[in-house]
Amino acid sequence: MKFLFEIQDFFSFMTDSVVVSGVNPDLDRFSFEFIYDLIGDRVLVKYIHGGEGSFDVYSTDVTRSFSGKIVMMLRLKSKDDFSFGDKVFAY
Repeated sequence: MKFLFEIQDFFSFMTDSVVVSGVNPDLDRFSFEFIYDLIGDRVLVKYIHGGEGSFDVYSTDVTRSFSGKIVMMLRLKSKDDFSFGDKVFAY
């Protein structure tokens, strides 16, 4: 598994999904295509309060901030509650 990011923001989207976002400075040097391939169609979330969950990725958006950081936003098939600091991993 490859660490993608700690959840820095999240919100419910529609009735069956959640959008989570975060950054990882270790990925800033890679291309968007590489990161899209890395994320794939399923991710693992390790909760800060213990436990973990595996989620289908409905959609992915990767962009670069004005400061040059890669920002990843994933729409996950989930009704779970996430917390700031939960860790997202690629399979």
